[in-house]
Amino acid sequence: MDLDLEGRYQRERVTTSYQLVPQTTSAFKSFIPRVILTYKPTDEMTTYASWARGSLPGTDNSIVPLLSPALQATVQAAPGYTVAVPAETVQNFELGVKQQSARFRYALTGYFMKWNNLKNRVSYACPGNQCGPTVVNATVNVTLAQTAKIYGVEAEVGAVLTDAWDVNASFDYVHGRYDRFFQPLTIQHTGQSNAAGKTILGFPEAQAAVTTTYRGTFSNPDWSWYTRAGMTYSGKIYVEEVNQSWIAGSARVNLHAGIEHGQSKIDFYVDNLTDNRQWIGGLRALQSNYTVGTVVASQATATMVLPRLRTFGVRISTKFN
Repeated sequence: MDLDLEGRYQRERVTTSYQLVPQTTSAFKSFIPRVILTYKPTDEMTTYASWARGSLPGTDNSIVPLLSPALQATVQAAPGYTVAVPAETVQNFELGVKQQSARFRYALTGYFMKWNNLKNRVSYACPGNQCGPTVVNATVNVTLAQTAKIYGVEAEVGAVLTDAWDVNASFDYVHGRYDRFFQPLTIQHTGQSNAAGKTILGFPEAQAAVTTTYRGTFSNPDWSWYTRAGMTYSGKIYVEEVNQSWIAGSARVNLHAGIEHGQSKIDFYVDNLTDNRQWIGGLRALQSNYTVGTVVASQATATMVLPRLRTFGVRISTKFN
C-alpha cells in the first residue's frame, strides 16, 4: 500500500474596476493539497482512493456602493450576495480500480465534487439607464457566489480478440446539479430566475465511444495495413440554466483504413460517415431584434456550435528518429 501527499501554496492579487472610482485590490491565499492511497491486490490490479482540493481567487462587488439605494437593496437581497466574493473551491473525492492482462484491460472510476463559491455574473436592469448618481448604464453586473454538486462514473474496457483484432470502449456518466444559481435578468424570458436543482449547462450527462481495429501484413512483412471503425455518442446538452432548451443526444461514425511502412503511414478516412448534422454545443444568449425610440426589444436565443459534416480525406505522416 502506498500513500502519496502533494500540496501547493499560492497567493494571488485581484483588482476590480481597474483605474475607476470603485477600484479595489484583494489578496487570496490558498493551499491546494492532494492525497492518494494506492493498493495493489495483485500485480495486474490497482485500486486507489484520492482527495484533492482546487481553488480560484475570488473578487469584489466594488460597484455596488455606487448604486442607488433601491438597486443596492435589490442586489443585496439576491441569494449568495456578498461584497467580497470568497475564493472559488472544488473538493474532489475519487475511487477507482484498474486491471490489465495480456488480452484484457479495464478501468472503473467513481467521483464526487462539491463546487463552492461558483462565480455567477448577474445583470440587473437600471431604471431609466440610471444605476446610481454617478453610474449611467442600461444594466449593472455583480458576481454572486453559487454552489453545485457533481458526481459520476467513468469506465474503460479493452480486449485483444486475436493477434490482429482489438476492441476498445469507454463510457462516462456525469450528474451535475446547481444547489443554488440565481439569474434574475438574463433568464427572465423563461419565467424563472433560480436554476437551483437544474442540470449544469454546457456538457453532456452521458458520453460513450467504441472503436475496433483489424491489422494485417502484405507478402512483404515490412508493409502492413489496418482498418478501423469507431462510433462516438454524446448525450443531451442543456444550453441554458433552467433546462428548457437542449441539444439532443447523437452518435457519429468514423472509418479509417491505412498502410504502414516503418515510420511512415498513409491513412484514408471518412469522418461523420452518416453526415449527422446535430449541433455539438450551444450557449444561452440575447438577441436585439429591433429598436423603437430608446427602447431595444430583445429575445432569448442560443449561440450554437455547428458540426463538421461528412469529410473524406487522406493523411500522410512520417516520424523521424
